Amino acid sequence: MTRESTYVETIKFLLKVALTLAILAGCFTLVDFDSLVAALTRADPRHLGATFIITVIGSIIVPAYLTWNSLVHDRISLSLGRLIMINFALRFYMLVLPRPVSIGMRWARYRQGGHGMDALALMVFERLVQLLVYSCTAVVLLSFSLDSLPAFGHYVWFASMLVLLLAVIAILPFFSISASRLLRRFVAIAGKLMPAFLVRGISRLLDAVSAFQTLKMSSILLVIGCSLTSFVLLIAGSWVLMQTMDFSISLINLAWIRSVIFIITQIPITIGGIGLREAGFISLLHIYGVAEYDALAYSLMFLGIHIVIGVIGVASEGIQYIHRRVSKTG
Repeated sequence: MTRESTYVETIKFLLKVALTLAILAGCFTLVDFDSLVAALTRADPRHLGATFIITVIGSIIVPAYLTWNSLVHDRISLSLGRLIMINFALRFYMLVLPRPVSIGMRWARYRQGGHGMDALALMVFERLVQLLVYSCTAVVLLSFSLDSLPAFGHYVWFASMLVLLLAVIAILPFFSISASRLLRRFVAIAGKLMPAFLVRGISRLLDAVSAFQTLKMSSILLVIGCSLTSFVLLIAGSWVLMQTMDFSISLINLAWIRSVIFIITQIPITIGGIGLREAGFISLLHIYGVAEYDALAYSLMFLGIHIVIGVIGVASEGIQYIHRRVSKTG
């Protein structure tokens, strides 16, 4: 990376930090601070503990199993235990580092088990499956609630539908030979305007993507099942945490809100989606009469849970690093 590109990335990161703080400041100005503190201190440790366990299973272990199952068809060799530890640690780095850096760290860990382009294809596959599941559930569940939502609910549904269509188009080359060939033709045409090294890189990436086309129907169903299980656990954890709050909404409404917020937090304009998550909860829960301070407290509890998960991952990596150093010196 050149000095100029490093400078640009630093500026982008600082702008994201500034925007994150600005959005959070805006959220805090909407609430009564004493009411917010009361909502946070009212939390039942049993519900927090249950939400933590469900979140670990749904966002760490199940996605790791999905990735591990994909490794059979991709060309990367990593154990399930290693993938779980990667998910733990990366949760922390995603919250404190620029997104390109955290993505690069995941890529470097995946690359330890194979080739760089295979690692990149696997990462793209993971994210597209997530977007596909969350956007699809948002579209379906929002369809049941449109009549009771204000006018902007239709815009949310339309945006979710757009994300769903884009995710479907993007994931097709992983499963369809015809879509892969069409994409290669497009790259061949566009390649006349691109540097040769970039064309070669894209070609190697498409080769890695094509490896997923060997997936059998049973494996595809397993990938879908893992994704849906992860989503169901996310909603279950959200529902459990809601029991410690001073509000209640239906599971269907909670499910579409969580799906939309996941999509919103993928917009790379803040650090780890912080700020966007809080503003999303305040705006969407307000539709059902939830007070701003309750919505913000709800979001901050989730943030705290993810920070604890990340700290556990970083601590585990640190212990493993120290153990390796001791083993070498011994």
